[in-house]
Amino acid sequence: MKVIHTIIFIFHITLVVNLLGSSIPFAGKISKDGINLEGQIKFFFQIHDGEGKTLWKSGKHAEDLVTVTVRGGRYIVQLGGSGMEEIDEQLFLDHDQLYLGLLVDLGDGQGLQTLG
Repeated sequence: MKVIHTIIFIFHITLVVNLLGSSIPFAGKISKDGINLEGQIKFFFQIHDGEGKTLWKSGKHAEDLVTVTVRGGRYIVQLGGSGMEEIDEQLFLDHDQLYLGLLVDLGDGQGLQTLG
């Protein structure tokens, strides 16, 4: 049964990547001290394997931030989309488990902070 689920998952991810042109929709929610954030917030996204090795980054350098509109703490972004490094669809075929890491600059003078 696990093999069937794996095949379905791989098919689904491959289909999504092919349909979206190597970008993946991601929706999230961000708050600080229990208060939902609003406005233009700068993010840096990373995809890691199970051992913590970075396999994809939204920009070549940590200062290559992506500005995302946040409303009521909620945001949607196309990972690998406009203004980001492209995601190679082979990444999802080569790895059983991948993890998304987020860094955010809240504009509070503390620089990039880890979310999660």
